[in-house]
Amino acid sequence: MKNMNKQEYEAIFLSWVREALDDGDISGDDNFLDVGGNSLLAVELLDRYEKKYGKKISMLSLLQQSINNAVANSN
Repeated sequence: MKNMNKQEYEAIFLSWVREALDDGDISGDDNFLDVGGNSLLAVELLDRYEKKYGKKISMLSLLQQSINNAVANSN
């Protein structure tokens, strides 16, 4: 797998959120909970991300920050 930059990770995760919530208008600046996300969906998406990329996004970050900020702070 090629080494991706921060924006590529953000775009991929955002596409997963849009797909899961069936809303193509969701922006990376949106808060996950404000656009209809919930803790169960968050766990599923965070697990998928960690398994695919070996990086962890904090649940707290995803629930409190913008979607892109949460992904940007992943490790």
